[in-house]
Amino acid sequence: MRAPVRRRGRINPLAAEELDAVSARCPELAAQVAAAAWPDWNTPLRIRELSSSRMPGEHELAEIAAQLRRAVASALDLAYPDPEAVRLTKLADQIAKRTD
Repeated sequence: MRAPVRRRGRINPLAAEELDAVSARCPELAAQVAAAAWPDWNTPLRIRELSSSRMPGEHELAEIAAQLRRAVASALDLAYPDPEAVRLTKLADQIAKRTD
């Protein structure tokens, strides 16, 4: 435990060389990042692909549809259901179609 205490406050004699080495690598790293980046990242096609990749999976969509149906089930049991309950049921059906 004494070694770290003794070393406190000391300057690394290789710090300048290490900084130079890291600084010299920065343009190389930037070139690698630029090469890996999509040149057409901001086109409508790429944005649509990104949006699609962020969509919930089929299982999660099926759960959402089922939860929505359960939420309005008691309103639909009445002779004259609320129009919003009918609309939400249709929405649940649309969501479920994506998972079939």
